Amino acid sequence: MSDDDEGFTYEVSDEMLQRFARSTLSQRIQWLDEMRVFSWTMASPETRERWRRVRESKRRMSEPLNALERAVLDKILDGDHPVLEILRTQAAATRVADRKHTGVGFYCNFEVPDGLPRVAGRIPFGDVNATIPGLAHGAGFVLFLRDGMLDFLEGYTFGEPWPREISGFVLRYDVDPRPSSFEKLRRDAGPELPDRGVARADQKPS
Repeated sequence: MSDDDEGFTYEVSDEMLQRFARSTLSQRIQWLDEMRVFSWTMASPETRERWRRVRESKRRMSEPLNALERAVLDKILDGDHPVLEILRTQAAATRVADRKHTGVGFYCNFEVPDGLPRVAGRIPFGDVNATIPGLAHGAGFVLFLRDGMLDFLEGYTFGEPWPREISGFVLRYDVDPRPSSFEKLRRDAGPELPDRGVARADQKPS
C-alpha cells in the first residue's frame, strides 16, 4: 500500500481476488465495513469533501441497469413477502451510480431515490447463480443493503476471469424449486431480520 496526494493505492493479486470470491457473506460484510472505516479515518477533510463531490457527480451521471444486472435483481427479489415487495419498489427506481470490475467479477453500486420505504435489518441475498458462455463454472451474485435500502450488487466467478462481453445467460437458484423466500432470508440474515416488519418511508432505519 502507498500514500500519495490522491489517497491510498494498493495492489491486489489474483490469489487474493480468488480468495475473496470464495469468502462467506459474513466475511465479505466484515471486510467491507473495516475498509470503509479505515478509508474514512485515514482521509483528510479535503479528501472527504472530494469524495462527497464525486458521489454527487456520479448521481448526476447515473445510468440504467444492464440486462444481466436487472435480471439478477428481479430474480433475487422474487417472492411474496412484504420485505421483498418493499425492495422491489426500490429496485424499480434504482439506477447504477458506478461499476467496479475486479477481474473475477464486479461491483454495481446503486443509486436509489430518497423517500422510498425502507426495510428493517441487514440482509445479504446470495442464492442466485448464472450459466454464462465462456465460464466453465458459471457465476454467483450477492445483493447487499445499507440502512434498509438497496446498496450494491456483487457478481463473481469461481476463480475464472470475468468475460469482457456477455452474449447471453441463464439464471437459476441454488436450490430449485426455491425454498420459501422468507425462510431463505431468515437463514441468510439471522435474528436481525424482523418476522414481518418493514419500516415506513418516514422512519429512520434501525
